[in-house]
Amino acid sequence: MANIAFDVDGVLTNLEKFQLDTGRKYFGENSVKDSSKYDVKDIFCVSKKEREKYWLKYIWPYCITEKMRENASEISKKLKEDGHKLYVITGRVHTTEEGVRGKLFRKMLLSWLKKNDFIYDEIIYVNENNSAEEKFNACKENNIDLIIEDKKENIEAIKDISKIICINAKYNEDVDFNDVVRVDNLDNVYEIINDVLEKNNKKFKLLSNEEMDKLSQDELKKYYEKMKEYYKNKPLDPNLKKQEKNYKITSRVGIPLFKLVFKPHMFGKENIPKEKKGNIYVSNHLGSLDQFPIISMLGPDSPMHFLAASTLLGLKRALLYTKTGAIFVDRNDPQSRKESKEKMMQILLNGGNVFLFPEGTRNYLREDRAKEIFEKYINVDSLFEDFYEKVKKNKTSQVNYLEELLKNNIITIEEFNKNIYDVDNFLKELVTDKRIKESDYYENVFLPFKYGAVAMAKETGATIVPFAVNNNYFNSKPLIVRAGESMKVKVEDDLEEKTNELKNEIKTMFWDNTEYEKSLKLKKENK
Repeated sequence: MANIAFDVDGVLTNLEKFQLDTGRKYFGENSVKDSSKYDVKDIFCVSKKEREKYWLKYIWPYCITEKMRENASEISKKLKEDGHKLYVITGRVHTTEEGVRGKLFRKMLLSWLKKNDFIYDEIIYVNENNSAEEKFNACKENNIDLIIEDKKENIEAIKDISKIICINAKYNEDVDFNDVVRVDNLDNVYEIINDVLEKNNKKFKLLSNEEMDKLSQDELKKYYEKMKEYYKNKPLDPNLKKQEKNYKITSRVGIPLFKLVFKPHMFGKENIPKEKKGNIYVSNHLGSLDQFPIISMLGPDSPMHFLAASTLLGLKRALLYTKTGAIFVDRNDPQSRKESKEKMMQILLNGGNVFLFPEGTRNYLREDRAKEIFEKYINVDSLFEDFYEKVKKNKTSQVNYLEELLKNNIITIEEFNKNIYDVDNFLKELVTDKRIKESDYYENVFLPFKYGAVAMAKETGATIVPFAVNNNYFNSKPLIVRAGESMKVKVEDDLEEKTNELKNEIKTMFWDNTEYEKSLKLKKENK
């Protein structure tokens, strides 16, 4: 999505034609002295007083009944459908004034835009007498990627920070700036805007991780700024707004039901950023419902796009995920990973939220891994199906650690066979017996964290908001969700260090959840 601005006088209106036609009527048919000038006073070489009399006669028809240039309305609609944000930036006379006159001229302009069915997101008024400087500031503050302009002084001021399409007129014939595209009217401006944005994007080349590693800090900062422009200028999925609307509607119904059924205990609400836009939400991942307590905590007005495994597409709930804006990825396909990252980058840089699990997958013992363990270590006369039913609730990370302890002769094969059914409690016993360190236990509560969330925060400037969730959905234990302190990632930060910092924050919160669960159990027992 790009930020695109339209001037009014000379762009949405044909100011040159209006002044020449009405000026000949007012001052005389042969009264034109210099048609290359911008102002009526200079075109007809009249006094300031005569100019004021002219505009006293023609200002109302110009502001109220003058026709908008052909195709302007259609262009605005197409650009909005493509996901761009549209601005009107104008130095129209009197619109920056306080009082009745200023209010009147602003109201007339708004009514005229509405009457001519011109679609826009925001209008910015700049002072007529200082329009070049103020338009420059407006373009800079609002990150305007492209502006359609006609006045030479404004083009001169803006050309270095925004792409410009110049509407041809006698008064701007001597405009000759590099990369300024000139047009006679708005007939093909929609296509030209797309061409300009596409060319701008083509100039930028995405670098591999290896190539980025070779850049200096200053070079990397510049690269990230260009990369942000690149992703912002790429057209957003036209279904995005509809998906976010579906998310809000579904959440307004689903959150109360989820709270009614599961009664989640929520902590750390004060850590959630007030600005619920452009954030990366992350959490540990134990069960298939882990996103829902977090949704319940954030509320329905903070739509987020979940990164989901493409294997979910075969499930019944896939339709819900698709309708509410989930991003599906095949982790075994490099192209799919690239495309999913691009979607998330675009969403973040355009004010949306994304949600992902740094572990990459649910931390529970899958059937293939359980079968490997069964065939390798389990010396009992039993069926695998019975074995798997008993062990499948174990965390994969803890089973892997248990196997590591066996290989290092810290535990025996008999202990392995006996405790494979409840690995977590066995590891806690090993901590109590001082056979393993407490830090080693907590290190293996989760699967290794991938760098994706931290890398995107580094590249986009987005805020990471961590959560910790336990897996108590369908048992008598309390469901607990906790939000931690937000994290910012600087360009100079090391990905591995920041990822470990993120993991430690979530581990600490998970520990807090466990201790809270224990305290509730103790209270219940003491009653």
